[in-house]
Amino acid sequence: MFGIVISVTLLEAPTWMVDAAQLRQTLDRMRTALEKPTARRAFSDLAVGYDRDSIVATINAISAAVSTTDLEARRALMDVVVEYRTHAQSNVLRGTVEQLAVAVERRVANAIRLEKKQALHGLLGQAVPDLLTLLAGENKENAHSDVLRWLLDPACAPTVGPLCLERLVDRLPQSEDWKNAIRQAVELRALSVRRELQLTQWSGETLDRIDIAVSGPGFIIAIENKLWSQEHADQTTGYWTWLEQLGGLRAGIFLSPTGAPAQSDHFVALSYLDLVEALLEAPSRQPIEPQESIVLASYLKTLERYVLRAELRAAHPSKGTRQ
Repeated sequence: MFGIVISVTLLEAPTWMVDAAQLRQTLDRMRTALEKPTARRAFSDLAVGYDRDSIVATINAISAAVSTTDLEARRALMDVVVEYRTHAQSNVLRGTVEQLAVAVERRVANAIRLEKKQALHGLLGQAVPDLLTLLAGENKENAHSDVLRWLLDPACAPTVGPLCLERLVDRLPQSEDWKNAIRQAVELRALSVRRELQLTQWSGETLDRIDIAVSGPGFIIAIENKLWSQEHADQTTGYWTWLEQLGGLRAGIFLSPTGAPAQSDHFVALSYLDLVEALLEAPSRQPIEPQESIVLASYLKTLERYVLRAELRAAHPSKGTRQ
């Protein structure tokens, strides 16, 4: 397929060959991402400022230029270099990219300590396939939730599950009570991890389904997983209304790639990087069962390629992002 030669002066490097269709697709994805509403809660360990409107305007200008140019014909007939940025603009962009890289590395360093980075390195180095990608589930929320249910369930992952849950509830109010409840439930083999739990009011009215429900004697945790979608129709508010009817310990976790807040203040926001840190609790301490190692390594490869590319590249720089 013909391409277009675009001079990118960020690194004073030779021109790049860019596939026209891929360029248009990338611009569309960038514009869509930037048009999404900003999270209401800032990251505690990462603050990056930028002018969304200015970036969107630049992307639109480039997209318009690409759309009105016969890229293949221009490449075939002219072999001309097309400049989209001045040298001064590219210097500003280079500085912004460098600041972002430093911010991501700092965020990862704060989230994942050395022994967990070593465990991550070992798992990503295993000769196991990226199973979610093989099944075309890398961008499907339900597929991620299915894998997480398995990894959190002590019946399936007897080493990874309990320690991961203890690390997750460490972020909740009354964390010691939560950890004791988790340990007792595991010891009694009374801990349940379910998918798509149907909620029903005392009146008999059915509500939405919780993505993952972790429960045991005297406690329940509702986990709402949002991979690339946003919360709709006050989901977490409805979930908390239902949870308030129950006795004992109850909590909500709102999981997303960025750690965006839920509409209900009662749900604790959790990022996928936080999740990885919790999943690495067991392998950073002790050997884990072979089946756990295979599933966890495979899932980490999915996250490395599609969800946490910058973060896991920073935590695992010797390998980078796999193709």
